[in-house]
Order: sequence, then C-alpha cells, then structure tokens
Amino acid sequence: MSVTNNTAAVLKEATKQASRQLEKFCIEMSIAGADEAPVAEKNGGNLRDSITFEVKGLEGKVYTETGKKDGGDGYGFWVHEGHTTRSGSQVAPNPYFRRAFEAVKGSFGG
Repeated sequence: MSVTNNTAAVLKEATKQASRQLEKFCIEMSIAGADEAPVAEKNGGNLRDSITFEVKGLEGKVYTETGKKDGGDGYGFWVHEGHTTRSGSQVAPNPYFRRAFEAVKGSFGG
C-alpha cells in the first residue's frame, strides 16, 4: 500500500473554496451596507452608491471612498463614527456598516 501526499492539492482547493465564501460575504456586506447607509432626501445617495468591495485571495474588504482625500478618512467614516462640525455641534454616529455586518454575519457562521 502506498500513500500519496495530496497536501498541496487539498490546500489549493481549500483556499479556492475559502476565497469563494469570502467573495460571497463581501457581496452580501456591500448590499447590506448600501441598504443601511443613510440617504439625504435632496441629492442623496452618494454614500450608498459608493459602497463596493474587493477580494484578492484570502483578503477581502468592503468600503466606501466617498469624500476621501489624500488617503484620509472619507465622508463615510465620519457618518459611521459621528463627528463635531466646524461650528462645534455634534453629529451622532450612524453605524451603517455595523448594522450591515450584524445582518449578514449569521449567514456565514458568525
């Protein structure tokens, strides 16, 4: 009886399957994020429409680049986390990505 080492083939297939699951998760997160993003009544929707995702192998991200300048935090970050305006008033956090994650995570074993 001989034993064949299939470690490389098994690892390759497992990585492929994990990448597919990650892509499915990122798709669902981007949809849920868009559903949860606040939309202004007048001329709204830029934040919602800017939510996208990238998957490269076993790394994935869901993000928005709305208002992003010079590598800093964009509009989406400040909406999510809340902030102080130039006049000093407080804008409450609207954690739309957190709500999206909570809605999606159960579908993926979370």
